[in-house]
Amino acid sequence: MNLLFFSALPAARHGGVVRWMQKMVATMRGMGHRVHVLTWSTAPGALAALDPAGWGPDLHTLPVDPRLLRAPLLRFWGPLLAASRAGRRLIEEQNVDVVQCAAVYEAFSALRARGPGRAAVVLSVHGDFVTEMAGRRSSRLRRRLYLPAERGAFRGCDAVTTSSAWLRGRLAPQIAGTRAEVIPNGIDLPPSELRSPGRQALGLPEGRPIVLTVNNLYAPYRRTGLELLAAAAPAIVERVPGVLFVVAGGVNDPVRDSASLDWARQLTQGLPFLFTGYRPESPAGLMAVADLYLHASALDNSPTAVLEAMALGRPVVATGVGGVPELISDGETGLLVPLDAAALAGATVRLLHDRPLAGRLGEAARRRAQSEFSWQRTGEHFAELYGDLVRTRAGTGEARP
Repeated sequence: MNLLFFSALPAARHGGVVRWMQKMVATMRGMGHRVHVLTWSTAPGALAALDPAGWGPDLHTLPVDPRLLRAPLLRFWGPLLAASRAGRRLIEEQNVDVVQCAAVYEAFSALRARGPGRAAVVLSVHGDFVTEMAGRRSSRLRRRLYLPAERGAFRGCDAVTTSSAWLRGRLAPQIAGTRAEVIPNGIDLPPSELRSPGRQALGLPEGRPIVLTVNNLYAPYRRTGLELLAAAAPAIVERVPGVLFVVAGGVNDPVRDSASLDWARQLTQGLPFLFTGYRPESPAGLMAVADLYLHASALDNSPTAVLEAMALGRPVVATGVGGVPELISDGETGLLVPLDAAALAGATVRLLHDRPLAGRLGEAARRRAQSEFSWQRTGEHFAELYGDLVRTRAGTGEARP
């Protein structure tokens, strides 16, 4: 098949959805499909800074006319309309079968690019779009103004995918009658004999129990998670002397990250917390030397960090919110707790004290990650969906409900 990944995200060069898209491009290309990438940006120098090696030979960049940035409406819609024109030319020239998007307004643009043609348009949603948008004061007016376009994008696509059944349920009013598929995210499975860099190389102390958590310290539900961990920490410290809580993450914005770190350090003052700040590399090295991975969040879809910890055989304690219970089976591949500091402390202490139990849960989690969450498995699910949609639009078959 000829595939077109249609998104401004590659030009952003960072973020979880960017990594998802880059891995999808590589996976589908590795499966023998021709994969084009069309990206655009309003940020000066963003396209020039793109590394073509990370996206393959069929990378197409679209500089945005600076005149489109003068007024707010043009600044928002102008690049999308320009992308739809460029996308239409590419779809026709390359005989594209499927256009893959990862953001709702990009899907709106892709539908304009596709027009009445035969290419299928797929929208993959990775976050709780409804809550994230409605929770921002500046976005409430925006949603009233742009809601028709959002609904048109969800309902005009040939299929919408989410990485959890929970998210599919939350988006059901927007998706309406559009075909909706749950396709779990993939992760890079570590080699069977992964060599850890060791704690010393990572600047971490030897001989202390380490509880690792990945938290960008910026999203409201992530901040609630850190507040929960800070409330649970005194009880954990009392029962596990010497424990160190390592918090990795940020949003790769120096101003926001600095403010977030100031807030987090104030919140945890007097407690054994170490904040690494934003790290562009995978947290796998930190996970490999941690005794426990703890994921505390008030809202989540399908956190990659949990999957990475599972793949490394780390015992996991997580708040049982959103799509997390679809990854962790309580008592089988980890421990799930409610949004309660005492419950979080109890589960954490239990696994730090009961090493055989922690080992069994970690090993079961590793087996599940290897069997269900590889990129190859994710690619196979998408290839099956794409093929079904192509046949349907060509009139040679019917899409499954």
